[in-house]
Amino acid sequence: MPKAVIFDWDNTLVGSWGKLHAAISATMEKMGMIPWTLEEVKSKMHRSSREFFPEFFKDRWQEARGYYYDNYKNSNLIAVTPLDSAVDTLDMLKAHGVKMAIISNKTGIYLRKEVETLGWSGYFESVLGAYDLDEDKPSPKPVYHTLEHIGLEPGPHNWFVGDTIVDIECAVNSNCYPILFGYQVDEAPHPSDRDIPHYHAVDHQDLMELFKRSVAK
Repeated sequence: MPKAVIFDWDNTLVGSWGKLHAAISATMEKMGMIPWTLEEVKSKMHRSSREFFPEFFKDRWQEARGYYYDNYKNSNLIAVTPLDSAVDTLDMLKAHGVKMAIISNKTGIYLRKEVETLGWSGYFESVLGAYDLDEDKPSPKPVYHTLEHIGLEPGPHNWFVGDTIVDIECAVNSNCYPILFGYQVDEAPHPSDRDIPHYHAVDHQDLMELFKRSVAK
């Protein structure tokens, strides 16, 4: 049984692709670029803005980042909503005394606001986002910082659950047990192509079954 479960946020616990797509589309239009499709956003927006914006928008990255966050904050009509059975997963882990945390590449101030808005702050011992430390995922630093905060040593007794290659790499880099969340098997993203050992949980029902099996051992 895991001592801690560290979750990614977007599209692991909550659905937010629509909100992200709206914000980056408005930004790209403002910068004179052709907006991405939703599928392109899903495949390209995994890293923190600290890394993504300078690489993609070059010398105009600060301007673009400003537009992006202005649009993200103003897209209130597009809600961030819990994924199916996400609350059941959190309740199960809490009932078994498993410590929980979030590590996301979403900027920390926006991340914590979303957690608070859903009324989920009581589930998590730590909520860490981009710019909270000097490095973001897939660096192991956020994991080490989180584990130190909640009083646990690194190791595979800690699960890391996320929906992108960045999450799986972060888990491997910090010696957590990597769990790829979401996607059907025939749509599996990069980890399946990179020969990185990991467990694949299709949804929260699947994740809860994995936890039940770990408890039974």
